[in-house]
Amino acid sequence: MKLGILGTGKVALLLSGAWRNAGHEIKLGSRDPSSKNLRFEVTSLADCVSGADVVVNAILGSAALETISAMDADLFAGKTVIDVSNATTPRFELTYSDSSLAARLPCRRRCPARTS
Repeated sequence: MKLGILGTGKVALLLSGAWRNAGHEIKLGSRDPSSKNLRFEVTSLADCVSGADVVVNAILGSAALETISAMDADLFAGKTVIDVSNATTPRFELTYSDSSLAARLPCRRRCPARTS
């Protein structure tokens, strides 16, 4: 499976290593891919999403909403999006005390609601 992970921090790298070891194709997305020197392919955020079967949001919670909202929501059409970020600031304060980050992500509008 092709996994696109938005972010290049500790969570993104931990997940990338485990999923690559499990046989998945991994691509990381960054706002500035040329500044990264990692063991994984790093592309723009848009290229990361467009080439993935599954998209994982591993961007710092306090920056994720602004970063993903700046992207074309159509990129996420038909994609499974997994949000593993915590809606906290770098000082571990809650960003959204009344809801979750995932509930606010614009890509939700392109994905039909799933019920169990």
